[in-house]
Amino acid sequence: MIELYSGTATLCSVAKQSGMSASLALDKTRKRGARSTIFVFDILDPMDRALLYHWLDSPLVVWVHMAPVCGTCSRARQINNGGPRALRSDEFPMGLPNLTAAERQRVELANSMYWETCKLFGHCVSLGILVTLENPSRSLFWETIPFKQLLETFDIWFSNTQMCMMGGFRPKWTKLAAFFSHISEMNVECDNSHTHLPWGKTLNDEGKEVFATSLEAQYPQKFCFCLVQCIIRQLQRLNMKVLPDSLFDVRDEKLYEMQTARIAAQTQSRRSKLPPIISDVASVAVFFVEKPSDVPFALQSKVDKALDVFTSSGALAQVPKFSRFLRRTATHSPFTVTGGSQLVMSVLK
Repeated sequence: MIELYSGTATLCSVAKQSGMSASLALDKTRKRGARSTIFVFDILDPMDRALLYHWLDSPLVVWVHMAPVCGTCSRARQINNGGPRALRSDEFPMGLPNLTAAERQRVELANSMYWETCKLFGHCVSLGILVTLENPSRSLFWETIPFKQLLETFDIWFSNTQMCMMGGFRPKWTKLAAFFSHISEMNVECDNSHTHLPWGKTLNDEGKEVFATSLEAQYPQKFCFCLVQCIIRQLQRLNMKVLPDSLFDVRDEKLYEMQTARIAAQTQSRRSKLPPIISDVASVAVFFVEKPSDVPFALQSKVDKALDVFTSSGALAQVPKFSRFLRRTATHSPFTVTGGSQLVMSVLK
């Protein structure tokens, strides 16, 4: 899959964990604390855009997810709470007529991004690639001309998800648009079984005062897992299947339970294929080092020599040669006050 406007790339990370191991996260900037490697990409750059369209010609791409930035389309701007003023309205979804030069430039840049996003949506549909498009449910993005034209051209289905039911802290409504009706599986409304954090101004993790809407921009992991499972089920309806890495990974999956039931009823599908019996790694583990230069290897590469690291308790450990370097996160290591890096390694047998 390809996640465009990936933010912290949580969705891409979950897709990789769910069998789409070659998934790509693309964004204009690399976000701090990203869950997956982010490739710098600007949809308004003709060369970047040409490369993306070239990738989409590959039969290996089965899903594209897009979440264009909605800052200029946010209805929160219409609230008189000391925040930035509104730049659009229902009457003028492409930009208010009384904008300053700087505001007009920002809105037109966003509009260009929306045009390219909707063109890309249509291109994916023409290639038979599953495509999902996300924005807040009340975002004025859904009222813009490029999206309205997309609605006139294709049969598009929607889902509305209240994110507090998907691991979020506030009852934010999020809308997904897709070219398949089963996206409605993502419909969920708050059942009032929990409390919500308030909207308005609050403090972020760094102690800086921000508006709460900015803290809800990142997808909760539960939402990502549900969306990936929705996509996998749709791929199965299209006679495509993402296989787990090994039998050990498939035991707790619903698909495994369904297959077991079919075997018992002697109605197992002949199209089913078993994944590899033995996984090629012994484990995935988290270690720590004092500084990034202690790990002179690229992400996703195999280390060419044994690597001295620390466990969370500060004990010295060694990652064996040929283990794969999966992720790196800047963190305060538990054994030092000077900072450090957290490593996630796939350890070979």
